[in-house]
Amino acid sequence: IRSWGRPSSTDTSGLLYAAPFVTSGVIVYVGPTGADANSGLIKELPKLTWASAIAALTTLNGDTLVLMSGFSEDFSNSQVSSTLAGIRIVGDGIGTNKATMTQANRIFSGAYVRIYNVKFAGGVTTSQMLRLSGQSSFVEDCDFTMNANSDGGIGLSLTGAGSGARNCTFTATGVRPASAVVMSGAVDGRWLSGCTVAGGSYGWSGNAI
Repeated sequence: IRSWGRPSSTDTSGLLYAAPFVTSGVIVYVGPTGADANSGLIKELPKLTWASAIAALTTLNGDTLVLMSGFSEDFSNSQVSSTLAGIRIVGDGIGTNKATMTQANRIFSGAYVRIYNVKFAGGVTTSQMLRLSGQSSFVEDCDFTMNANSDGGIGLSLTGAGSGARNCTFTATGVRPASAVVMSGAVDGRWLSGCTVAGGSYGWSGNAI
């Protein structure tokens, strides 16, 4: 079993996300200086793209994907679904180096997916930046920054039983995105804790939540 814990607040290297983790599976790294030919199993040889990195994970194996400091990828509204269950996605970096997924439109239907410290930017035009439809999946300490490309779109869609968000921010920075968070479907136990929703001068074309 491998683990990493809370780093110094002045640390500028290594995994900056300040939360303890223990994993029994593999850790796959993806970063701005990587290459998809790399195994991604050590941070000195990370993969370059999301597609290559997520393909290296195994369902229900306790695997972790680390989005390294400075990682940024624009998915151009291309909707991609993952059925992987029991995985963790951990963003490295803080401030402008926080791992960023732009116009992501990611859907996770597997249960027990955890996503930490990732910035979702730009939004999507007709769908959601992120949908968690698997049981007991959640996001924590993530930022959803929705600009003009989000018009008509949703930040976070929670459709899985027991899915939720903790300490996340949802900010409208462009023309009237539809909603910050949507909970749809007849399922129980969805939750929000410590989240901040800021419409600013733009607001939301529907309900914020």
